[in-house]
Amino acid sequence: MLNDASTRYHLVEFTNPSGALAWRVDGKDANGNRIRKNFATKAEAESAMQSLVIETDNSLSSVHLVQSRLTDEQVKDAEAAVHKLCDRSMSRSLTEVVDYFIKNWREPVRAKGAQEALDEFLESKRKENLRFDSVESLRAKCSLLVSLIPKQRMDEISVEALDRVIFKQGTCPVCAAGKEAVMRLPFEQQPRESAKAFAAFKAYLDMGPERSLEAVGQKLGKSLVLIERWSSRWHWAERVQAHAAHLAEVERRAIERL
Repeated sequence: MLNDASTRYHLVEFTNPSGALAWRVDGKDANGNRIRKNFATKAEAESAMQSLVIETDNSLSSVHLVQSRLTDEQVKDAEAAVHKLCDRSMSRSLTEVVDYFIKNWREPVRAKGAQEALDEFLESKRKENLRFDSVESLRAKCSLLVSLIPKQRMDEISVEALDRVIFKQGTCPVCAAGKEAVMRLPFEQQPRESAKAFAAFKAYLDMGPERSLEAVGQKLGKSLVLIERWSSRWHWAERVQAHAAHLAEVERRAIERL
């Protein structure tokens, strides 16, 4: 019978790899776990098996067998949960605890980078049927900032960090008169960016994937030192990326309208 601990185990005589005789205790404990233990002598094996029989018999005597549609693993999980409730002296049933969990559980908060957060924000506005030009206006107001901190986690961005980025020379969104903030698309001429510096950036942008600072200097007759200074001060690499992202978005929106 399944509840008889003495029938759960048996001795097996075998020859180990060294050629010597050995004995194995084989069977399943009260929880159905496989037990296999090897011993050098029969006496040791019999003693161990007797201990297992007693241990299993004690466990079985406290087990109340019921029919269930649950799997063995699900039954173990349920028993473990009930034991945890008892250990904490909680006067709630397992069902009450599960109901509370289902009602109150929320997806854990996952840290996001600035670019990912902006993409999700703009996508949510599209789903709200916000006008295309309004979405683009939002993108324009945020893309330059995001291009400077694309991978930094949102929960790590401090006010001081934003001040350093927003009011950095060459990227300040505040007009010269100190009035209302003016945000432009990153690949457009920026506040306080000279016409010559912007013309150099446009030449760099229009060169396509094979662009280089050296090629811009040769085309405009400017020194490489000057071109490198403009490129660093006005963030050419980030603005090229912003331009590519803008074109991809315009194309995507055009396809959606078909």
